[in-house]
Amino acid sequence: LDVMRDELAAQVSTERDRALQSDAAGSELLDRLDAVESAAGIDSVTGPGLSVVVTEPAAGGASDRSVRTGSGATVLDRDIAAVVNSLWASGAEAVSVDGNRVGPNVTIRQAGGAMLLDNRPITSPYDIDAIGPPQRIQVQFAVSDAYLRMSTVAQLYGVGFSVRPATDLEFGPAVARESFEAKEVAPR
Repeated sequence: LDVMRDELAAQVSTERDRALQSDAAGSELLDRLDAVESAAGIDSVTGPGLSVVVTEPAAGGASDRSVRTGSGATVLDRDIAAVVNSLWASGAEAVSVDGNRVGPNVTIRQAGGAMLLDNRPITSPYDIDAIGPPQRIQVQFAVSDAYLRMSTVAQLYGVGFSVRPATDLEFGPAVARESFEAKEVAPR
């Protein structure tokens, strides 16, 4: 069903583009729609950027692991979320974790011993990629609280933490969710 939905969405997008490109007003509307789709993360993107890899330490590598968590995991959901948010703040145009595009309303959390990205399990090593100007992202990320936090966690608990420029990143669209709007109802 996911494949069928994606194919139908692509057909609708192609027909929409064809219909709107026929005049100036349609082209303007299409430009606005493209900007909204990009902001929502429902378009595919490619380009250079930055790759961050966070890896759980080898079993037995962190004898005081239980001091940090009760679950046996050393890398926490807040660590991954901090890295993702810092990449956005550093100028990333798009971010993915373990190949899953991060869009609006995506959650990163732990449940028991599992790390979840939007209720889908992800596993170590956590590959966090960001598309955007590589030098700008790297410089700003290197002075972020998340970078300092992960550097400290790496030293104290043996967590793997590496950052490198990436040249050919490609992300598919983020999962689109239905949006709801609340409206005030007049009192009866």
